[in-house]
Amino acid sequence: AALDDSVTAAVVNVPALCDQNGPEAGRAAPFPYWVAKDPGPLDPRKISGAARYFDVAHFAPRIKAPVLVSAGLADESCPPAGIAAMSNQLRGAKEVVFMPGANHKGDGGTHEPYNRRSAAWLDAALRGQPLPPKP
Repeated sequence: AALDDSVTAAVVNVPALCDQNGPEAGRAAPFPYWVAKDPGPLDPRKISGAARYFDVAHFAPRIKAPVLVSAGLADESCPPAGIAAMSNQLRGAKEVVFMPGANHKGDGGTHEPYNRRSAAWLDAALRGQPLPPKP
């Protein structure tokens, strides 16, 4: 959505690559854990710099389309703090669904709140209708 202005809406569930340098600010490392891994012979500063380029938070301000995004509050793969940091960079219409108790996989139906909202968003988009109001 950040790279193509013809995108009319984005619907993303527990997105990866958000807040790659979060550990520098005391937040959990997100998948794929570039900054948190042992760099071996590589320069950690170069890894951190490259991670910033790929970080979704870097692209978020460029998105013009409305965005629905979710965050599982028990997600250790894509930590909710990183998703919130990315979402705060979105400049257009947005809705963030925080899912208490949800891990990355949504075990036990914990992604159901997002599933309902994404179905409503997709239905409205396919019918050419306005996005549904926030509950």
